[in-house]
Amino acid sequence: EPVSAIVTDGLLVRSEGLSGDEAWLVVQYEFTPGFDEPDALATGGQGHYWINDFVKLGATASHSDEGADSDLYSGDVTLRMSTDSWLKLQASRSEGLVSETYVSSDGGFDFLGSSGLGATQAKANGYRADLSVGMADFFEAGRGRMNLYYQRLEDGYSAPGLNTLTDTDQYGGAFQMPVMDGLQLTTKADRVDEDNGLKTTTAEFDLGYQFTNHWSAGAGVRYDDRKDDSPIVVVTQEEGKRTDATLQIDYDSLDKWNGYGFAQATLAKTGGRDANNRIGLGGAYRINDHLQIDGEGSYGDLGAALKFGTSYQQSEQTRRYLSYALDNERGVDGQHVRRGTFISGMRARLADSGSVYREDRFEHTDSSTGLIHALGLSFSPSEHWSVGANWELGTLIDRRTKAETKRRAGGASIGYAFERLQLSSAIEYRYDDAQQVDGSWNDRTTWLFRNNLKFQMTPSLRLLGKVNHSFSDSSLGQFYDGGYTEAVFGGAYRPVAHDRFNGLLKYTYFYNFPTTGQVAADNSASQFIQKSHVAALDLSYDIMRSWTIGSKYA
Repeated sequence: EPVSAIVTDGLLVRSEGLSGDEAWLVVQYEFTPGFDEPDALATGGQGHYWINDFVKLGATASHSDEGADSDLYSGDVTLRMSTDSWLKLQASRSEGLVSETYVSSDGGFDFLGSSGLGATQAKANGYRADLSVGMADFFEAGRGRMNLYYQRLEDGYSAPGLNTLTDTDQYGGAFQMPVMDGLQLTTKADRVDEDNGLKTTTAEFDLGYQFTNHWSAGAGVRYDDRKDDSPIVVVTQEEGKRTDATLQIDYDSLDKWNGYGFAQATLAKTGGRDANNRIGLGGAYRINDHLQIDGEGSYGDLGAALKFGTSYQQSEQTRRYLSYALDNERGVDGQHVRRGTFISGMRARLADSGSVYREDRFEHTDSSTGLIHALGLSFSPSEHWSVGANWELGTLIDRRTKAETKRRAGGASIGYAFERLQLSSAIEYRYDDAQQVDGSWNDRTTWLFRNNLKFQMTPSLRLLGKVNHSFSDSSLGQFYDGGYTEAVFGGAYRPVAHDRFNGLLKYTYFYNFPTTGQVAADNSASQFIQKSHVAALDLSYDIMRSWTIGSKYA
């Protein structure tokens, strides 16, 4: 099922071609190369406690002495009047570089990130306040809700997913209230102020009115201000102010379809800001109980924007889906780029023991174009056996250089499950043939083997293990090859007659041979082979229903 890159924000004015907030996938990864054996200790804890129905206290602390020491401490207090009215205050302090953040807009092939070396010795504070006010809690006939927030991060503050190189203030809020029967007011404002950096201010005011059961209308005004005080301003930066206004009319048939049309105009702009005049139509139509389509199309100064989607339940066993989105969006490097993505696919359950899927994905941007075909199946010939297979084939073309990257990828898996034994194995293959700007071709072949084992020796004791091995061969030579091996063996013990106790003993072997594209914490190429033997013991004991103590040694 395709996942949209845009999540609706409930506002009327389109800041770009399509309206909404960006959706990002966030992952955490740790890699420790070096000449010396790692000798590091990390400690931490987090806790919250409700003193009564109205006051909650919380605290968090962590310390790591890996490389340069880093510490993170924080405390918070929540004062709650009701589910709609509450105040939360947080204060935090970081010492050293707690984590590094990188961003990828192409699924993990290329990353952008700022070096955090200057923050390795930094000591900085962070503060945040959130306030929510339900009008019904303070006024007898009150309706609506107001949310306000303020956050300040000092130069060098570092936390997982939250790093600042300069003092940064963020504050804003939102307010929603039904003014009268049929009339709804929505406002939202945000301000980001980076010291010697980018300063942005956005504010929107929307009114919506329900004329009849079928007809409604909305009008909104949005103010946007961008100013960059950086010592060196990038060429692609946009600075100045812009005010946009939108009028939208909606119709709901209360049956099979609904639609809307909107017109948007830029009332004023300064500096190098582009105008954002736009006109468009959108809606949804339910053809029958199995098929519904929805979409929006518009055109304006920032180019065309289109989103379209449909889902068809052909039968109880088969489902088809299709979506397309085209927008002029701002990439992580600050540049505007045209990006379109078209996805069509089908999933079918052949029987209780098997299913298949087929998907085609076409993506085009100002810099590259690509088409990927994917198909796969899963099959359980018996109660104990299961097998699966998948295949992908596609080509990515760089629009400026016309260089091609051809990819073939596939995999197969098999599993066996009995009363006390579970076994599974899988093999994956990928072949990339990349054309260079000088016309030459470089290829890389990658193999991955995965194996898992679980065995219930007794009702209280379970053995577990896994072995993963991967290697890649590059046509450029052994210096560009890479691979890794991971082996885990262990046992879990939880006495049936005394289930308060839990224990896990585990051994891990890890060998990593990095490719030239793997980066270290300072965004430089990894230059070391990593080989680790790790033995770990986890123990926990339930003192009572609400309290558990645990310990881990590795």
